[in-house]
Amino acid sequence: QVFLFHSYFLNLLLLMDGLEYSLQYSNFYDSVFDNKYKLENEEDVEQFLEDVNNLKQLAVISNEINNNKGVNNMENKKIPTPKEMVKELDKRIYANENLKKKLTTAIYRKLITMEMNKGQSKDILDTPNILICGGTGTSKTYSVKCIADMLNIPVYTINASQLTPSSYKGTGINDELYYIVSEGGYNESEPSIIFLDEIDKLACFSNDAKEVGKLVMGELLKLVEGKGETNLSANMGGRQVPFTLNLDNVIFIFAGAFDGIVDIVKKRLGEDKKKSVGFGVGMASDKKVEGKKDYYQLITKDDLNKYGLTPEFLGRTTFAVTDSMTEDMLMNIIEKENSALDKSIQLFKYFDKKLSFSKECKEAICKKAIASGYGARSLNDIFFSITDKILFDISEYTEEDIIVDESFLD
Repeated sequence: QVFLFHSYFLNLLLLMDGLEYSLQYSNFYDSVFDNKYKLENEEDVEQFLEDVNNLKQLAVISNEINNNKGVNNMENKKIPTPKEMVKELDKRIYANENLKKKLTTAIYRKLITMEMNKGQSKDILDTPNILICGGTGTSKTYSVKCIADMLNIPVYTINASQLTPSSYKGTGINDELYYIVSEGGYNESEPSIIFLDEIDKLACFSNDAKEVGKLVMGELLKLVEGKGETNLSANMGGRQVPFTLNLDNVIFIFAGAFDGIVDIVKKRLGEDKKKSVGFGVGMASDKKVEGKKDYYQLITKDDLNKYGLTPEFLGRTTFAVTDSMTEDMLMNIIEKENSALDKSIQLFKYFDKKLSFSKECKEAICKKAIASGYGARSLNDIFFSITDKILFDISEYTEEDIIVDESFLD
């Protein structure tokens, strides 16, 4: 019986997050082994059980107090201003000034609006959600994650291209939300970001696929317009599982590359008959700057509507656009600490080698990344390819210095 109490008491202490509570009642734990509870008669057993019950109540109360402390800390914590957030982002992300300003301002607006609406019977202010337009590898996801880290807000990512309407076979948005809510550590009383990537894939051009995309956008619209504790239902193996989600504390951020949208912009500007010149297709052609004109910066909501996003969905979002990925931007990225280049250099310290890259090689790497159509995302693959060649022949490198030139890209 004493052993059982020993285990039970330790579990109760784990419930009490505050150290002061654990210390305050630790003498009760010691008394068991000081023979206060000999458990030799009925009175001892009754006293023992009464004290255990009291301790359990104290543990529950202390846990509630600490939970409330956490909420109050969140409410009272100073939210960095957009300018302060941009200053931090500048240390991690080169250029993309438009994206950084719009994204930080939109998230800042959402957070202060959440605080103002909290406890009100009717929302004081409306809160538009956020749509990011930009080619692959232009820091859409990374920007969101950096801001979330800054604000200590969790980010949950959903691939929108895989979503199907609730009445169709497949995974619906409610199913994805159920996975998030059922995860350990999800706290609906505090702000969180639900990041839906590849939202542009819902705006397909074939008639059947376009209808499916519109149905999914309609379901997303109901969520972004939702308020407070919302009753939802997930399809788990053919069984409907009800759950609730507090939509007041959710920041929805949508993002997509919108390949081909530049053609829509050019047509609106009367420039669609111009012959395009550049690397490859997709992002490389869309994101190319012709005559220093960045067509992505000229995107309007009307262009997005023509691309396939519904007017109702667009009406509930404010959108930001990434910069075109240029060689200068990529050069800045690889020169930063903890970049793919930096990690490559660190790797060869294991062999007591000094790895370095020629200027011409770094320029060639940036050109190759642009030509790939994957922007910054392709940098890791390029550096892996280079370092794999060196690792394979590492025994043949007898000198301390290893200089990487353009020939390693062949």
